[in-house]
Amino acid sequence: MPGSGYDGILVIPEIKNLYANSYTVFYYSEKNPSLDIESQIKSKVAARIREYKIVSLNLREKQLEALESKVELDPDLIDQKMLRLRARSPGWWALSWAFPWASSCICRFLSAA
Repeated sequence: MPGSGYDGILVIPEIKNLYANSYTVFYYSEKNPSLDIESQIKSKVAARIREYKIVSLNLREKQLEALESKVELDPDLIDQKMLRLRARSPGWWALSWAFPWASSCICRFLSAA
């Protein structure tokens, strides 16, 4: 590869299972790639695999974007009085319905008080 203008050879095996979510690609070079180069390679290959899967599975990009969710947590310290008031509010019931594990956490916390 000296004098060729290339740093290495990237070998990407054929994707046989569109439902797999882990892939290994191979990079051959005279020296190991830096962490930055390794990260760039993995990111670019992952993006191309995603595009290939979208086309192969006849998916729409807009539908996939709708699946993405951004969750933020707003931590706040509470005292026992506030905890009892919040535990009685309808919002907690909605939370326990959507996330069954949440109600058990709340109950354990309340019973420990």
